[in-house]
Formats: sequence, structure tokens, C-alpha cells
Amino acid sequence: MGGCNATLLIAYACLAIGIAMAAGPARGQGPMDAAVKSAVAGMEEELVQIRRHIHSHPELSNREVETAKFVVQKLREFGFGARDIRTGIANNGVIALLQGTRARPVVAIRADMDALPITEATGLPYASEVTAEYTGKTVGVMHACGHDVHTAVLLGAAKTLHGMRDKVPGTVVFIFQPCEEGAPPGEEGGASLMVTEGALEDPRPDAFFALHVSPEVEVGQLGYTSGPTCAAVDRLKITVRGASGHAAYPWLTHDPVVTAARVISALQTVHSREVDTRQPSVVSIGIIEGGMRWNIIPDEVKLEGTVRTHNEEVRAFIKQRIDEIVGGVCESARCTAEVEWHAYGPALINDPELAEQVATWLKRLVGEENVVVLEPTMGGEDFAYFTQIAPGAFYRLGVRPEGVDEMAPLHNEKFAPDEGCLPLGVRSMCAVVLDYLEGSGQ
Repeated sequence: MGGCNATLLIAYACLAIGIAMAAGPARGQGPMDAAVKSAVAGMEEELVQIRRHIHSHPELSNREVETAKFVVQKLREFGFGARDIRTGIANNGVIALLQGTRARPVVAIRADMDALPITEATGLPYASEVTAEYTGKTVGVMHACGHDVHTAVLLGAAKTLHGMRDKVPGTVVFIFQPCEEGAPPGEEGGASLMVTEGALEDPRPDAFFALHVSPEVEVGQLGYTSGPTCAAVDRLKITVRGASGHAAYPWLTHDPVVTAARVISALQTVHSREVDTRQPSVVSIGIIEGGMRWNIIPDEVKLEGTVRTHNEEVRAFIKQRIDEIVGGVCESARCTAEVEWHAYGPALINDPELAEQVATWLKRLVGEENVVVLEPTMGGEDFAYFTQIAPGAFYRLGVRPEGVDEMAPLHNEKFAPDEGCLPLGVRSMCAVVLDYLEGSGQ
């Protein structure tokens, strides 16, 4: 009887081991996680230096000349040859190619490089003191959206993966994208121009991945969304024209100021009364310009704003209704109107299957408790143009310091991400690339 029990115990043990092996590696124990973790641990100081250099030398959209040169310099230091690097893409973009043990599958990972026209007020020793001209004005320039972190992370991933290229089961395309914040008036740029130029056709990626810093998520954590993730962004310009005159005699004028105010109020009814409110949408006016003197009713008022949507049918309907409402309000006030639309980009839709795969890989890396499911946002992201070429997934890197309940948001002059996020950013990006290539090549 004792011998029989021993035999059963051995059988149960073997069965347990078999089940564990079939279930896959334990948390943090992917095929190459240990090698990646070791490599990244040795470059933490370098990642901080890279990020601070980029942060101290920000450049506006379509002006990322020195940032691109810095990226190329680092790639060459990491071992990328001249044939592996392409420059001047969509004005200042850089693409680096790493071929591992086989040509396919091909995976692309992206970072954006441009900064914003914001005067920094963080008080950090490496804070930006850069100024530049923007729409005819001298402005401060700041990485207030985390693109300095994104670029540092992608450079760290490039160094890590190049150092283990004999174990990379496919090809990796590193995209250093300019002009994510939108091209200046009269210019083209960003992801859409990279696609138009055919920069991603040779080789054509099978999947695209990118991360973005999130002040809503604590450092050490990662976040993701399946399906709609960021909104389609349309820029709206309205010119209301009337007849000017003395402010003391408004009945002798066709007042575009009062008419513009009515237009703004009327536009707020589009979402609240004409769109199914279960469909996310936003109509916001951010600029009102008109008049030269307090006692003169001007002949023209200009409005600028944005429309944000997640659904193409809703997007088209809102644009149609705005055209109709603006025309109707202005006609009733004996004014005329001109409406201009400028598309920034479509909605970013994370491929559901790919997003769930990413979530699985990230949970293995940091534990299920440290991967947060996030709601879709109304912010825009031109990474959406890449996901129209092939399936893509866009996830979030937590940058809120531990123990801090609230920090300055994105696009704020005091935005200061915790640099402790950098190693995890690199490790997560490497894990996503390697897991995708490994799984797709089987």
C-alpha cells in the first residue's frame, strides 16, 4: 500500500509539472525576459541622460532637426549601420531597421519626437529654456506631452534588441516620428505623410505598437484599452462676417460679435440634442478673435475649435450639422459665414485581439494587479494612420510618482513625469516586440 501511495505521489507530481509547463512561463519569465531585464538594468542612467538631453533641447512640430540628428547619433553608437538607418522621412523622421534570425514577421514600434509651444514652469535643473517662433509669435518650447520619454524608451529598446539580434525571431522597424502634434498652418507632416511617402512599405509591418505616458497611471504600472482608444480630431475654423459701425449705434450694423456668441452656444446642442449621447463626441471652441477697439463693432469675428469623435458616421453627421447650424444662425442675423475643416487624423482603434495579447504580455511582465484597463479618451493620436496599414495596439506607461494622487496633466507647463518609468518602458516595448515575433512565427 505504501509503495502504491509513493507511485501515485510521483504521478501527481509529474502531472503538476506537465500542467505548469503547458501553461507557459511564470510572471516575468518569458523566453527572453531575463536577458532584456539584465540589459535594461545596465542602461538606466543612460536612459535618464538621453531623456534629459531631449527634454532640454525641444523642437516644435516639423522642426525636429537636431532631435533627429541626436537619434541617428545614438543609433550608430548602438551598432546600427548606415544601411540600417533612413533619415529625412516626412521632413525629419528617422527609421531604423533590425533584421533578426529571419526576415518575417515584421513588427514596427514608434515614438514621436516633437514638442509643444509651452513655456516650461517645472523648476527642474534640466528644464527647457528654448524659445521658437510659432504662428508669428515667440513662444517657449517644452516636452509637455512626454515625447522625450517616448524617444528615450524607443532608443533604449533599439539598443537592447540590437544587442540580442541573434535571438530576435523576425524584423523590427523603429519609427522615430516627427510632427505628431500636428503640422503648422500650410505644412504637411506626421504619420500621415510618412504613410503617403511609402516609408513603411519596404518592409511592410505586420503589426504596429506604441506607448504613451499617462499621468493617470502610477509609475510601475501599465494601461491599455481594447477597441476605440483615441478620438478622431478635426480642426474647425469659422469666420463670421457682418457690417461694422459705431458701438453706440448697433442697429446700423450687422454685429458679428453677438452672432459669433450665438454660434458658439448653438454648437453645444449638437452633442446634447442631436447625437446619441452614448456615442462619445466633443465640440469645443478654443479661439475667439475679433475687433480692434472697444467702441467699434467689427466687420468680422474668427472662431477656431475642435471636434472629437470615435465613430466615423457620428463624425460626418456632426460636421454636416455644424455647417448647417453656422449658416442658419448667421443668416438669421444678416451675417454670412465661412466654415473650414482641417482633419488631424482618424480615431485610433486598437485591434481588439492584439490589444488583449498585449495585455497578457504586460501582465506577465509586471503582474495582473499592475496592468490597468483604461477608458477611451477624447485626445487625438496620429498613430491611427499606421493602424490603417496593419493591426496595431497603443498602450500607456504610468508616470505618476508613487504616493502622489494627482500630478500636472499632459500639455501643462508643470508636467513632470517620474523618470523611474524609463526602464519599464523599454522592457515593456521589448516584451511586446519579442512576444509578437515569437508567436507570429510559429
